[in-house]
Amino acid sequence: MPTPANAPTGRWTGHHVLALRTAAGLPGKGFATALGLSWRYIQIWENDPGAIIGPIAEAVLDDFLTRADRQTRAAFHALLAQTGCPCHPPRSESRPQATAPHSWASAPTIPAQRKEPPHTMTSTLDHDPLRQPHRGLINLHRPHFVGIGGSSMSTLARICAQRGSLVSGSDNTDTPQLAALRAAHCRVELGHDPIHIHGASCVVYTSATAANPEVEAARAAGIPVVHHAHALGALADGRRLLAVAGTHGKSTTTGMLAAALTKLGADPTYAIGADLHAPGSGAHYGNGRLLLAEADESDRTFQLLTPELAIITGIHHDHPDTYTDLIDHIDAYTAFASNIRPGGMLIINADNPSALEVAGRLREQNQPVAIASYGKADHATVRILRMRRTDWTMRVEVRRGDQEVEFTLATPSVAHAHNAVAALTALTELDYPLDDAAAGLSTFTGVDRRFTHVGEGGGRTIIDSHAVHPDQITADLDTADALAGNHNVLVVFQPSGHHRIAAFADHIAHALTAGADKIILLDIHGHAIPSSGVSRQTMADAITAAGGTSYQAAPGSLADLVTTLTEPGDIVVTMGGDVTHHAHAILNHLRQRTTLGRVGAPI
Repeated sequence: MPTPANAPTGRWTGHHVLALRTAAGLPGKGFATALGLSWRYIQIWENDPGAIIGPIAEAVLDDFLTRADRQTRAAFHALLAQTGCPCHPPRSESRPQATAPHSWASAPTIPAQRKEPPHTMTSTLDHDPLRQPHRGLINLHRPHFVGIGGSSMSTLARICAQRGSLVSGSDNTDTPQLAALRAAHCRVELGHDPIHIHGASCVVYTSATAANPEVEAARAAGIPVVHHAHALGALADGRRLLAVAGTHGKSTTTGMLAAALTKLGADPTYAIGADLHAPGSGAHYGNGRLLLAEADESDRTFQLLTPELAIITGIHHDHPDTYTDLIDHIDAYTAFASNIRPGGMLIINADNPSALEVAGRLREQNQPVAIASYGKADHATVRILRMRRTDWTMRVEVRRGDQEVEFTLATPSVAHAHNAVAALTALTELDYPLDDAAAGLSTFTGVDRRFTHVGEGGGRTIIDSHAVHPDQITADLDTADALAGNHNVLVVFQPSGHHRIAAFADHIAHALTAGADKIILLDIHGHAIPSSGVSRQTMADAITAAGGTSYQAAPGSLADLVTTLTEPGDIVVTMGGDVTHHAHAILNHLRQRTTLGRVGAPI
């Protein structure tokens, strides 16, 4: 029987791993970071010399050995010979030297047209998007984006169009984002067909589109297939990349930096994973040297970025389809932070233990990176002294060294105030005076779906929230409760992601029941996974177990149910997956009933 293509070959064992680390002269955690693998795996392999390494890690080790200098490779083979370990060479030793890793600092943004050899990136459905990444120049003269309507892809597509690229892309559903892209002179196709990639200089994809027929056709045709993170890195060539990472607050922090730096005259390029005020407004190609971007941890591809300055807003367990636990997250963030360019800066949340752990690891590894922090902790570089909410604004007072400043934000959210202090810290590290940085942040007006005030109707206030994780849900419902005063908070919640619900249903249920007076539960957003056994009922049962009650709206009757369950003065929060259209439908319904004189007490 032939061996499956993805079966372990036995060429790499625990003994080989130990020999390679010794030859490279790296400490255990430093070796893990260099490989982009979990330190726990390295420990397991080194403690069991006979352990057979799986195919994904095997490819990573192959690549590391291929790129090692001659002295390291010679030491590796000498160690194997001394111990009598079988020394059949890894595949990397029997093929030509691989192209050196792409350097965003040295390569031109749009290189001359040339025939690229076929390159592949593993489908990130196997949770290892870093295996066999595209190496070589990335030609963004004529990029094709698969899934161009997604929040991260649409921003890159718009930036490419603004810089003069001939942009094409495809998606399944027509949306306002696609209309905005067409208005920006992008060619957008509905549906996915290999014919759409004709003439593309590269095909850009994300984890969600890794198995798309257009991606497969590009690989077969020898068109370079590059992950979204690689394309972002190419756009950063010749610019100073400021990457914002963290489980929560990436879009808000990046949006605050974009607003402040624009006010300060820097004209940055920015790629925000959400709109600021209109479809397409989360992307801008500026004349300044800074590029602001979110660093997406969901599939680990933020490890492909090489920022000059990075922010970690906090690390919590999420994306259970990719990460096993919090330690796995910390390992990935350590690898991300280790890619900060020498002489660069890491800014961490001083109130988050996991972010502090990453900073500690960088210090242990003697990484040539400065570290600053923000938060309420006494040791924070920029320390939060006071926060005061007044209706829909927040006054924030901070201290940096012997300087203090107070500024006002157009948000009632404590979480957003912390994001603003993260942005303030970055601005001061970019040498902006503290007062100027604070004044710039005061111009921020919000990011779409991040506790967005949709409007007032029938005496009710409608708010839209992207929160899907228990921590986010708690933060936004706490803010809504503070605004409601003696009135009630009703949440229309759409769970997002079957893996997340399978892992966190109980925690989500407790957050909902603790923060909302009434809960309307919608079906789960995202592709169903029949084998998981997870459904809307899973979430409903968890809410019941947490002591709460959830309502289900009949088809087409959600706005009526909201009207029935609420009174004037109440706050309605649409929260979770894809619910923004419900927020506007509810608001319109309430306003129409007000016009007809039929909104008041529950019907």
